[in-house]
Amino acid sequence: MSFQSIISPREGWKSQRLFAQVCHSCLSRRTPVLTHHIRRNNTTVVPAPSSNIPKPIVKTHKPLHNTTPVAPNNQKLLESFRNELYHETSTSVKNSDPSISKYSPLVRKTINRRDSRRQLLKIYQLLKRTPQQFFQLTQTDIDHLVARFISNPDDPSTNGPTFEAFHILQDLKRKKFKNAQFRLEDAEKMIYFATELNYTQKAEDLLIEATKKWKKVGMVTYEAVMRVLSKNKQQARIDFWLDHIQKLGLSPSRDVVNSVIMCMIATDQLDAAAHYLKRNHPGQDLAQLVTRCVVDDRQLLDEALNVFAMDCMEQWRLNDMRLIYVRKRYFGMSTISVVKNLLNKSIHTGQLHTAEQLLSDTLYMQDTTGAQLCSKKLIEWYLSQKDITHATNVWERMEMRNFVVPLQTMQALLTQAAKLRYHVDTMRLYKRCKDLYPEFIQAETRVHVLRCLIRSKQYDAAQIISLEVEKMIPELKPNLAKTALRALFSLSAQTGQVDLFERAFQLNKQLDLSLTHVGLSSLIACYLIKGDVQSAKSTFKTVASHTNGPDVVDFNLLMRTTVMEDKSAAYDKILDILTHMKLVNITPDLSTMRTMLNFYDSTSTMRKSLYSKLLNSPSASRADQVFLNNIAITNLLSKKNIQFMSGLLFRNNRGELFPGQENQPIEVNGLTFKILLDAATVDTKNSSIAEKLFKSMRSRGMKPEKEVYEKLISIMARKGRLQKARRYISKMEEDTGYKADVETYTKLVDGLLKLGKPHLAKEIIKQDMVLNNIPLNPTVLRKLRLIESKLSPNNNEINSI
Repeated sequence: MSFQSIISPREGWKSQRLFAQVCHSCLSRRTPVLTHHIRRNNTTVVPAPSSNIPKPIVKTHKPLHNTTPVAPNNQKLLESFRNELYHETSTSVKNSDPSISKYSPLVRKTINRRDSRRQLLKIYQLLKRTPQQFFQLTQTDIDHLVARFISNPDDPSTNGPTFEAFHILQDLKRKKFKNAQFRLEDAEKMIYFATELNYTQKAEDLLIEATKKWKKVGMVTYEAVMRVLSKNKQQARIDFWLDHIQKLGLSPSRDVVNSVIMCMIATDQLDAAAHYLKRNHPGQDLAQLVTRCVVDDRQLLDEALNVFAMDCMEQWRLNDMRLIYVRKRYFGMSTISVVKNLLNKSIHTGQLHTAEQLLSDTLYMQDTTGAQLCSKKLIEWYLSQKDITHATNVWERMEMRNFVVPLQTMQALLTQAAKLRYHVDTMRLYKRCKDLYPEFIQAETRVHVLRCLIRSKQYDAAQIISLEVEKMIPELKPNLAKTALRALFSLSAQTGQVDLFERAFQLNKQLDLSLTHVGLSSLIACYLIKGDVQSAKSTFKTVASHTNGPDVVDFNLLMRTTVMEDKSAAYDKILDILTHMKLVNITPDLSTMRTMLNFYDSTSTMRKSLYSKLLNSPSASRADQVFLNNIAITNLLSKKNIQFMSGLLFRNNRGELFPGQENQPIEVNGLTFKILLDAATVDTKNSSIAEKLFKSMRSRGMKPEKEVYEKLISIMARKGRLQKARRYISKMEEDTGYKADVETYTKLVDGLLKLGKPHLAKEIIKQDMVLNNIPLNPTVLRKLRLIESKLSPNNNEINSI
């Protein structure tokens, strides 16, 4: 029986079990509930106070010295401590905080729990400075306080609360409380905390002290100490405690046997481990296993470790289960069942940190099957939550160790990233997919990738993939073929490629996909990009005669055509267009307003009216709000410096952009940061602002494009920070999947030349570029000749190199 087995069962995480009383509502799903240890002498259990039970009656005590009456402020300190302890008042305050309202319930619960612990600890430290109040704390108060600091021991980041709980019990042991005694159950808790914090010697010292004072200590306490000794491979100390248990007339429990065998295996004593198991096998399953595998020691240990792994899973000791996996893998035993069970348990109970650590274990142990299984399950889980960032991180970790993610999983990740417009990750994944599985990428995936790149305005990359999609269209199902053709029409409309439009239009006609209207609308936009106003007007007339009539998109394009033809007379014509739309029952939409915003000056009454309508429109999407923010930021940049604008973004108050929008967040996208980074990278004195913007962009889950990295590389070169520029090159290659090319290094060289350091520019050309197999184009060669002419032998600078 494990030390953890005395915590009462809970929904969700049922981790290491201890003893104390606490209201279930006080702790999170992942926090263990402490229950009183029912010892053989039937110790009375004191019920835990809850929010519906009055505060405990505080016993008065005779002061040690003549003291003045307690000041009201001090009394309030004790009162606030108990309010927070039993009713979590800071949690109520946090729940009303709008800054965390956008998080999921689980995240809010975690934030509230941490805030409440922080508040409790702060008041506890203040109480220690006021002995009159500190001495009034009762046994119940201390039990509840310790219980509030129990956290998930499977997560290493939760060691902080465990450390605090240990020191609260240490205060109790040192008799700092007048109304509370250090009991056996407190000693056992303290030993447990020491084992979780890996204080091996401290845990043993406490156990020795407890056995001398109370004689009978629960077996679960021995199990906890022996478990930490086993992890640290201290076989001699394990033997000492085995002898001690034997002298008490006790038999080794199942968990003790587990610890002994794990320690022996860790120290390469497989024969000794098998021999010990044959002599000590508590439980019917282990007894049957020993009988069945009596002649095969290796199979006996292999299957016994599977049994111990299931024990760990049932007792919610998932890190111990990970350790069993590592030991089995090291000795070449079967591990797939352990990986599957641990992975399912971790993911479906929300302990993703354990699943991530298991993935690290499989990668470290060079376990291809285990790593692929972990990556598959984790990526699928993150995709179900639409968490592309973490899903991509799992893929990246596999790539770094040269492990391949299964095709089906990789395609699912690629498709979801494309649908959610993570265009940088989409392009990286697509390129890697083509390298690994060139013949197996689904047509649907390619179409989604193309749409993603077009919507993200990555037209150069989209142009490459459009050639692949175009060849596949005749073989696609009608619905998917329609989606692909719409993407091609959109690309032609955005890039002005009339030849691409013509090929797409022929495919539409050939396959009879009924996209004539969509195609003609894109042709109008295509001509506008080329600046061919007359062809655009002619196409609009074709729409009117060959379809059911122009729609709102066509009228928006007609407005653009009118402005391009004659801006001075365009405003009256736009009003005529709006009047005509009303006559033919075409309602202007938000895209109409966005289109019109580009036509009016900042002082125009119409522009202010359009802003107001878009801001207050109930149907305006987040994309509409981001569009408005980007326009406002662009306009404001012409009046304010980049220091003010970056501060505005970091303050995140939309009221500074639009009156009446106070305390609303500023919705942003990648373009927002590009606008600000363009302004920040003009002058080297703003390099720190550029880096802050870059970090903010990354913290929001946005991966910068290659152009953004190149701006940072250029400004770092002009600043003379060559090593940082090189780090940004490495980061660019890692994040975007694009290798630094001649254009990237040209920006670096130009930056160094502007700084007046031609010798470093020469080093970049002759070393970095050659080392990375980058061909020197005529422009770079010309720069190199110019640099060498400056660095003549008569030049003092060259002599100093």
